[in-house]
Amino acid sequence: LGCGSDGAPARPPPADSAAGAAGAPALPAAEVVRAPRMDGDVVLADVGEVRAKLGRGDPMLLIDARGSADYAQEHIPGAINIPLQKIAAAGELPGVDRRYEIVVYCIAESCPISRNAVRTLAQLGYTNVKDMRAGLVGWKTAGFETASGGG
Repeated sequence: LGCGSDGAPARPPPADSAAGAAGAPALPAAEVVRAPRMDGDVVLADVGEVRAKLGRGDPMLLIDARGSADYAQEHIPGAINIPLQKIAAAGELPGVDRRYEIVVYCIAESCPISRNAVRTLAQLGYTNVKDMRAGLVGWKTAGFETASGGG
């Protein structure tokens, strides 16, 4: 016997019934909520997800954590350049709420700069920080546009 079972086989509600068990109203279809992809203690952001958020104008700070020369050569439009060393030295991102969504990237998946920047920001108290691990190379491989120059 199952928990709460009287021994009789369970019967689903009639096909034309909008009610569930015991006459309760049917629940609306649930929206799928995916668990964040993780690499140990670091939340990962997908290039497609970041591109969609930028396209919709969702509130998000996109940080290129590479050096300023690399940023000037090529970066993701809308990103600001804050090299890892400056993040660590500053101890904060002036004017940025510690709950604001921050996505950090560097050149490619093999580069540890974005991962280290995410960990540094988390240690500084920022609670919604993600690593776009695929980096600029992954962004370009997906066919997304890049920009050049300072900014």
